[in-house]
Amino acid sequence: GLNSDGAPNGSGRPMIRMDASAPRYQNSPRTTVQGSGSRATWVSPDPYGTDEMNVHLGTAGRPLHANVEHWSGPNNVPSRMQLYSEDGGARPWMTKFRTPTNVHSGVTQVRNTGPMEFPIEASVTASNSMAGEDGGPMLGEQMSKPYTIDGGALKTFGFDHEVQQVYIEISSDGLPVNARVELWQGPSNTKAIANIYTDHGLRRPWSALIPCPGYGASICVL
Repeated sequence: GLNSDGAPNGSGRPMIRMDASAPRYQNSPRTTVQGSGSRATWVSPDPYGTDEMNVHLGTAGRPLHANVEHWSGPNNVPSRMQLYSEDGGARPWMTKFRTPTNVHSGVTQVRNTGPMEFPIEASVTASNSMAGEDGGPMLGEQMSKPYTIDGGALKTFGFDHEVQQVYIEISSDGLPVNARVELWQGPSNTKAIANIYTDHGLRRPWSALIPCPGYGASICVL
């Protein structure tokens, strides 16, 4: 559950922030992650009752550089993504990845790979994608028909200036997914980039709500 501004809504449950400076656990739906490799981790309050992790990353208008990983057991990283945004205030990253039912949802890590001058505001919520607690429609309920993109191929989707945000979902028939998503606005002008990996594109699809303010935009998937 994320609102249009990326804040958790009623259908999302805040993750429990694991902070080394705290005695044990600390509720922290939104946390500042400093640059130069600092990281924050969250653990689900209901590991076996969660099938969806919502990650929102933004800044106060500065560039955003972050690595996000989902840990499920020792030495097991089934999903990860490397995110960039030219302006984390105008174009924050609002992403979602799922976990198979009855599988331990594990821990979510956010690492700020940018310089110290570029802190990130991060929040992670856990929810159930099958039915929101508020009964409202789930994100991406109205979607176009899916497109098949072969390995090494490129697919672009163009949008006019009236479109303010775009929802995208990437999955497979069960094989691993290695993909790159770019937001273009103007020639040779890449506003946001996401490099994503998931070990099972059917049980662990990746999706994001991408803001695209300004005149015209194109989404590139390769």
